[in-house]
Amino acid sequence: MVPTLSIYVAPKTVFAAVISAGTKGARLDAVGVVHRKTPEQFPWQELRAQLESAQWDNVVLVLDTNEAAIASFPIEQDSPPIMIRELLELEVIQQFLSSPSEGYTADVYRIGPDAEGRWHACAVCRLRQHSQLIGSLEEALGMPVRLTAALIATIAGFEYNYPEYITRRVGIALLSEQTLDFAVVYNRSVLFWAWAPADHSPHSSLQRLIRQALFHCGELTTVFVAGPSLTRQLYEHFQTAFEGRFAEPPAPLDAFRMAECGLHQTLCSAVAPLGHLFAPAFGAALQQYYLSPDWTFSAEEEVPL
Repeated sequence: MVPTLSIYVAPKTVFAAVISAGTKGARLDAVGVVHRKTPEQFPWQELRAQLESAQWDNVVLVLDTNEAAIASFPIEQDSPPIMIRELLELEVIQQFLSSPSEGYTADVYRIGPDAEGRWHACAVCRLRQHSQLIGSLEEALGMPVRLTAALIATIAGFEYNYPEYITRRVGIALLSEQTLDFAVVYNRSVLFWAWAPADHSPHSSLQRLIRQALFHCGELTTVFVAGPSLTRQLYEHFQTAFEGRFAEPPAPLDAFRMAECGLHQTLCSAVAPLGHLFAPAFGAALQQYYLSPDWTFSAEEEVPL
């Protein structure tokens, strides 16, 4: 495992983790948490100071669904890459009012099949509006920066930390400050992915997403929840709403559950309860081992055959 710096940029807070190879798996080498004064501000210097002397060879930037530009569209199981690309570019034009000729890259994930055998594609798009943030990071770090979406990264972190659930159908909920995401995973495949804007009643919005997932995918063993908007009160509401609904009660997703801690003992104890906050940052470092895109396209490249 190559030492990786993962930076999860939520609207009000930046979470960072440096993950490398430990004696039996992943090791947490450094963490950083910095509040953003404005949406345009990226407090790199403050974050770097918290990471102290940690070193890395890869960098991943993790964005929430609304910031990462997610395009979703139905596909056939055997759709050829050229058709996937055509559908993707149509979504880029319609959703983001951007011409693909202006430059884009996209990692496309095959989602499904659902209970009725239907498939979807979800594309994490890097568009022109991301160039300034990614460019400033690449300049500051002196190396390329990969982009991913917070839910995809969280799923990868779940796959690493909860291997006993690989053969069970499980829901993953990510509650960010502006969006709610919900996915169903089974056998290291994503069967369902939907999202909604965060509103004044996030537990009601989450319940709607879960009911939608149950309709499309059938029963779930349990639901794991994570994200910066997961408060104790919201979690208690969520538990009450789904009491007895699943074979196992809902639980917070602990991104540090199976990670070796390379931090100072005091800091390690302080960070341990914050696993659900760092889930996107932790999982992004491991994503390539657990959840790689089925296709990657860019405006400058030909469609692979």
